Amino acid sequence: MINMKLQLFLKNNLAIHFYYSDDSAINGKVVVDNLYLIFPGLPQLIEKDFFKDKMSRKIAFMSVYYYGSYYSGSNFSFTNCQKTVKDAVAFANNGKGIKTYDNKMMEWSAKNISIIGNSFGASPILTSNVNKKDVKKIILISPLIFVYKSDVANVLSRKEVQELKNFNNNFLGFMKRGYKNIYKGIEKDEWSEYFSGSVVNSKVRLKETFPPITIFHGENDDVVKPKNSIFFRDIYKRKVKLNLVKGVGHDFKALFKIS
Repeated sequence: MINMKLQLFLKNNLAIHFYYSDDSAINGKVVVDNLYLIFPGLPQLIEKDFFKDKMSRKIAFMSVYYYGSYYSGSNFSFTNCQKTVKDAVAFANNGKGIKTYDNKMMEWSAKNISIIGNSFGASPILTSNVNKKDVKKIILISPLIFVYKSDVANVLSRKEVQELKNFNNNFLGFMKRGYKNIYKGIEKDEWSEYFSGSVVNSKVRLKETFPPITIFHGENDDVVKPKNSIFFRDIYKRKVKLNLVKGVGHDFKALFKIS
């Protein structure tokens, strides 16, 4: 039975929860084969119990909180979400951090560092110039990729585009009403612009140095249409592998088990 351990790190306003097995700690240093950084969708807080059956002596997770959200300080903006990805990758590769619990240094090492992004999380990941020297692979679950792009009309019909705009407006209103204290800045005009598709830095243009990508998308997803992932795969065939999963909708937990 895995004895899961948890530490919270706070570095320059960026909060990260580190989940690892007690068996991974060697002389106080956590040593694993694979360390996964998880960037969630909106609004989402990954509970501790989620990791219990996914942990092993060789696998550890870092659950990342975007700047301006939940435990992290600063302001919640799309630019800061991109910065979150960059800073979290650097933090994981640095291999050490100060625990908030006792203010003592902790170290870790991993043969491979990978990223898992869910729904909205795909957008800041894909636009953050992640380098394959630092990250072995990217796993995207129900990714929000072309939803905010000007070329979405090339993928969806006019009716679907209008439905998407209506969903975005309603979803943003929901976020403003229910999560303004958790996402500090969600009420600002920049998020209205982001959801309307007019934010330039949300457009995806992958470089050759970007890590390989594996996508898991439910065929019954009515929140983020799977055809967006299909279109993305067709553009970047050499870099993207797509798995369409039957009988699954916009369900992070169900698709995570498959990945």
